[in-house]
Amino acid sequence: MIGKEGRLGFIYSDNELSRFYPGKQQKYMWHFWGSDPQKSQAKLGKEVKVIAVSKTTGKEMELMKTKVMQSGSYYVQSEIWDNEPAFRVPSMMSLPSPGLWRLDVYIDDKLFDSVVVRVHKKA
Repeated sequence: MIGKEGRLGFIYSDNELSRFYPGKQQKYMWHFWGSDPQKSQAKLGKEVKVIAVSKTTGKEMELMKTKVMQSGSYYVQSEIWDNEPAFRVPSMMSLPSPGLWRLDVYIDDKLFDSVVVRVHKKA
């Protein structure tokens, strides 16, 4: 997992199959932790948005936007676990160019936290 322990992150391994390459779209599962189950449950219905910012160019782009949903529906876009201080959100992400990118995560238009990733040059 890459991110900030106890705060947010997504399942990622820096190997040939899962690393970021320019234009390669892949599925990543985001995980968010709160201090208690009530704080996670309070995120139900809130919008989660990820904005990517290139360190090289300053270019910004929206990578993902979804709402936090209760688990149990046939098609779950995101999920809050009952009585757990966490929720998760699946995403399809692709970044257009090599280099470092900061992924700014917003919940209801408030910056929640950021993660920095490297987009590798194609081999």
